Amino acid sequence: MGDIRQAPQNQQPQGGGPPPGTPVFVDIYADSGPGGGVSWSHEWRFENQSKKTGTIDIPSKDRGQPGTPIQFQVHDRTQPRAGLRFVKGDDAIWVDRSTCPESNAASDPEITGISPAGTVLRVMDLNNDDCSLHYNLRFEPDPKRYYYDPEIRNGGTTAG
Repeated sequence: MGDIRQAPQNQQPQGGGPPPGTPVFVDIYADSGPGGGVSWSHEWRFENQSKKTGTIDIPSKDRGQPGTPIQFQVHDRTQPRAGLRFVKGDDAIWVDRSTCPESNAASDPEITGISPAGTVLRVMDLNNDDCSLHYNLRFEPDPKRYYYDPEIRNGGTTAG
């Protein structure tokens, strides 16, 4: 449930992206789905840029440049409302480089500063490695039922 890795993906334009460290804002939409389930989607944007869908592309950076702050916000549009909010603490987000971590907690050194507060989750993506990160964003009241997996592609740090 919630794994969108097969969805169409937008590509970050070469050379035209924002500077390293530019904040990313991700709006996650939870709508009522068939059979009482949840249909998930998201839009994302860099600060002061237009919204996109698909894989969140973090541009590469030079050594010594800042990581990328990411803010996730869930918009609960389920009927009746499920009352979705991020799980407290580090369990609000599980991260794995190979697949969506659905049943076991997982973390990755790329993601630090995990700070959930109700419907908002803030993290820091250090963006040191060129890799794809698969997330399991976990929501109360039942994180085994309510989770979402947007993919983030890190550009990594160049030898500069």
